[in-house]
Amino acid sequence: MLLVFVFQNQLSFAGDKKTEMIGSWKCEVANAPSEYLQSTIIISEKEGKLTGKAMFSSGEEILFDTVEIVDDQLRVTLNVDYNTIRINTRVEKEKMTGSVFTPDRELVLVATKLKEKK
Repeated sequence: MLLVFVFQNQLSFAGDKKTEMIGSWKCEVANAPSEYLQSTIIISEKEGKLTGKAMFSSGEEILFDTVEIVDDQLRVTLNVDYNTIRINTRVEKEKMTGSVFTPDRELVLVATKLKEKK
């Protein structure tokens, strides 16, 4: 009986984490090329799966190849200029922090959740 209770609580926690990550995030990546310094990351749920995209100030929009939650981290992959880019972040309430892994280096990502317009 205790095992069932613990398992249900873990599922509830995973669901809460997913809900916390869904939304629009104003994002900055220090030392990235100028066209990728600032973006809006949008995480949504479609048919029970997480999906998303990055929208850059240039107007360029890149869909994420994968979006998943692993060990309380939001993990994303996308293709930029023919390179696979990995993003690993942690979300705490309205803040997202993490790393962007490019073929050349690791960059720091910081994002703030945007308030929903009503």
